[in-house]
Formats: sequence, C-alpha cells, structure tokens
Amino acid sequence: MSENQENKSIFAPYSKNRGLIVNETLEELENIRTLDEINYLKDKEQKNSVNADFVITKKRLLELQERDPDFDDENEINSPSDYALSTSENLLEQLYSILGDEFPRGFSILDSRGGVNLIWRNQEFDKEVKIKIPVNNQLESYVYYYQGDDSELKTITVNTPIDYFVNLLRWLSNNNPITSV
Repeated sequence: MSENQENKSIFAPYSKNRGLIVNETLEELENIRTLDEINYLKDKEQKNSVNADFVITKKRLLELQERDPDFDDENEINSPSDYALSTSENLLEQLYSILGDEFPRGFSILDSRGGVNLIWRNQEFDKEVKIKIPVNNQLESYVYYYQGDDSELKTITVNTPIDYFVNLLRWLSNNNPITSV
C-alpha cells in the first residue's frame, strides 16, 4: 500500500470533483449525481470491471437524496446534508479503490439530523459494520461493529487511516473473532 493511500482521510472537503481517479469507470462513478447515471453505469458494469456490489452500495446512498412526495413533514429531515453525502461518497470511493472486487454490498440509512449511516452485514457470521457520518464536521463520527454479543464502538477522526475501514470490511467476510480487528 502506498504512503499516499495510508494517509488519506475520509473527511475531505466537499467538492463535486475530489480527484480520486482509479480508472475511467471509477472517474465516471465519482461524478454521478442522479440515479439515471448510476443505472447506466450499472449496465455498463457488466462490460467493465466495476464491482456490482460497489455500484449497488453507491446507488443506495444516492437514493437517500430522493424525496418521497407522500412524506413531506417540515419537522423531519428527509435528505442527507451535503457534508454527510460527500464524505460518505468519498469513503465508498476510497474503499473501492483499495478493495476492488472484495468490496461488499452495503446500504445506507439517513439519521434524524441529516447524517448518513453506511452499513454492511454478513448474516452467515452474524457480523455488522456501521460507519456513522454526521450532518457536519463539528459532530463526532464513529464506527460500530459487532459479532454476536461482542461489539466495539470507536470514534473516527481525521487521522483514522483508510486501512482501518478496509480491515473492518475484510473482517466482515470471514469467521475471525472481533478481537482480530
């Protein structure tokens, strides 16, 4: 792993183009903002080397931006903040650039304040990894992971290396105990 990859932070400032380019297809994925674009790339994925689980995970994140016309409550936040969305996208893209075909399928849920929870599960080994991205950079981010009755909760900082998240997602796919993380 290069020194540059080790020191990347998931807390990059919000911008439409964060400069992460692994190959032409990933560059296209980085700039997508609509579900039509991701559906196009999902079809294209069958012809190229983009992992379908990554495409689905990113699509599920982008779906958080869609508003349900039947659910219009002024007191509820129904879309992620720009910070939470861009930080989540940045993290997914960095993870994919390292994991490639190992990238597991995940999903996203919106928290009550406009933050995002990125979640991966493995029911076979009774494991889950949840990364909480807050609504803004003033609030704390954390990662929660469990296996059976054992769990860990750790605060994420700007100094948390991307390797930490890569190792968690790799741990998810095997039967190693939580103490091995």
